[in-house]
Amino acid sequence: MRTHRMFMIDPYFAAGLASMLSLGAIAFFRGGGSRPAGSVSAATLQRVEAVAAPPRRLGRLGDPVRIAELTDFACPACAAAHAAMWPVIARLVQQGVAHYEVRDLPLPSHQNAIPAAIIAQCVANAGDSIYWRFHDALFAHQREWVAAYPPEPAIMPLAAAAGADTAAVGACVAKEGRERSLRLQRTWQVASDNGLRFTPYVTVNGRAVSWPALEAAVQRVAAAHRP
Repeated sequence: MRTHRMFMIDPYFAAGLASMLSLGAIAFFRGGGSRPAGSVSAATLQRVEAVAAPPRRLGRLGDPVRIAELTDFACPACAAAHAAMWPVIARLVQQGVAHYEVRDLPLPSHQNAIPAAIIAQCVANAGDSIYWRFHDALFAHQREWVAAYPPEPAIMPLAAAAGADTAAVGACVAKEGRERSLRLQRTWQVASDNGLRFTPYVTVNGRAVSWPALEAAVQRVAAAHRP
């Protein structure tokens, strides 16, 4: 039976932000138009993406439409949005209409958000297909690990089921966990300081959209690029 070395995550922001963050997530789902309340400028989004860990991508970078998401594996709103958006995103990518990229933005109100993101980043070393299976499993089984302490025993079986070598993942976490944690904390700090305080945050070519309006926004941008 394999054992996994645990890692410590430094606390990094006060829990008093939780109510503000919850309101931001509600705005994403219930915004009055296609663009949710709490949206930030394209320049702000670029600043956040510049400090974030490299994204995971689906589709061809040459496609004219970019769907980009900032997400938190421990965020209930992110899990709900994933369930609703993923079939749409997969179809648009398969059709060559758009490419998709996702970056980690773990919120300080979710105690296991950073460990989940770090493990996911280490799982990504095993390749795209394994990463995306694990990505889906983290959201599908969120309730099983989101409040676990420590979270690794609840998360690692999902990595194994996705096809990852858990010994390699554990070694990556042990070696790179602190550095990755600090980068995730820095990403949140830059996002928060610039007014981006909720997840999921989804954009189409830099413009924020609510998930019910995602496909319409993608088709509109794609139509504008057709000869």
